[in-house]
Amino acid sequence: MKEMLIDVSRCKFQAAKYLNTNGGINKRESQNGIHKRSLYEHNGVAVCSQNRALIIASVVLSILFLSSLIIAYVGPQNDCPCIGEQPVFLQDENLNGAQRPVIPIATNGEVFPWNNVRLPSFAHPTRYVINIHPNLTTLDVKGQVSIDFHVEKDFNYIVFHSKNLSITEKTLIDRKNHNTKIQVVKMLEYSAGQQVYIEFKENLRKKTNYTLILRYHTRLNQDMEGFYLSSYTTREGKKKYLATTHFEPTYARSAFPCFDEPQFKAKFKMSIFRDRFHISLFNMPITSTDDVGFYMGTGLLRDDFQESVEMSSYLVAFVVCDYQSITDVTSKGISVSVYAPVDLLPQAKFALNISIHMMDFYEEFFGVPYPLPKQDLIAIPDFGTGAMENWGLITYRETSILYDEQETSASGHNWVAVVVAHELAHQWFGKRFRFG
Repeated sequence: MKEMLIDVSRCKFQAAKYLNTNGGINKRESQNGIHKRSLYEHNGVAVCSQNRALIIASVVLSILFLSSLIIAYVGPQNDCPCIGEQPVFLQDENLNGAQRPVIPIATNGEVFPWNNVRLPSFAHPTRYVINIHPNLTTLDVKGQVSIDFHVEKDFNYIVFHSKNLSITEKTLIDRKNHNTKIQVVKMLEYSAGQQVYIEFKENLRKKTNYTLILRYHTRLNQDMEGFYLSSYTTREGKKKYLATTHFEPTYARSAFPCFDEPQFKAKFKMSIFRDRFHISLFNMPITSTDDVGFYMGTGLLRDDFQESVEMSSYLVAFVVCDYQSITDVTSKGISVSVYAPVDLLPQAKFALNISIHMMDFYEEFFGVPYPLPKQDLIAIPDFGTGAMENWGLITYRETSILYDEQETSASGHNWVAVVVAHELAHQWFGKRFRFG
């Protein structure tokens, strides 16, 4: 780490020296006139006749007026539910490359009312409460999500994302009106768009908060995206399984129904059901563990986690596994842990040391404290990318976090340091900005 910081300082020194001695200008370029003052300083006054000035002004105003009309009448109307007013176009080979409007059809054969790849902007989530039970034996996943959302306009429907989820129950609660239930008239699913449309008997009132409660079930996949199954083999040759997540860019919708676009930031409250010989992890620290065997089955526990900060759905992460961890604390008291299979845990020490030093460095350098109470790093056997910067729970490919002094090459050693530092930097960059 000291060598890395020295290299950065050396680069800064060389850059400063270059600017001080040459002014940041190449002499050959200066001779060719590229950096002459005449190119960037005011050198004279342009003069034109009054008639010419009036003509130019008229042309400019006409262009601005026409542009305003085009924007007003041709631009996208994201909140329009009408199927014919904003069609999606696809190439049609039978029309010699011409475009034809595509009418979205729901799974039941009806026309899907919302015809936009983006969700409507008049409703946005503020909080998710998620209960999820992944069964690592049968690969079945059962869940319930309560979505608190705010409505900006009077509409009688909402649209959200869902992929390969079977929604079995749906309830809408009006929180402002004594938590009364609003009748659901219709629910349509559009598989190609990964969207669900729910229509209600009465209008949702603008500037009002509602809660949508959905029960669903699905299965763990093995595609290394969404909520998926991974595995590793112990030294004794026994195969162990774990359930993990990778939601970037749009895979959260395959784990729970949600508004799966980055501008829809919300807080997340998670509860995970698991077997006694497993642990569960989330973006935030665990607050309590309860025995729910009487209700859910022998040996089953429920881990409840602290509510998250406001974040996009693609940054949500959770894992169920039988890993162990090593832990240290930063100078500001932040707990940092690295999780790995017990046989590989000694190889996690280097990543832990790098993490502690880098978090201390980032806090001091940027002058911005780390906003969460903990930082977990976990080695995943099957992972599509090098790592993923989920806030508070960074997932890594094993080769990007584990370092064996006897086996890992010098380049591998450097790779672990670079990837760990890179993902930790994302805890400051990329999390604090709102899209849209």
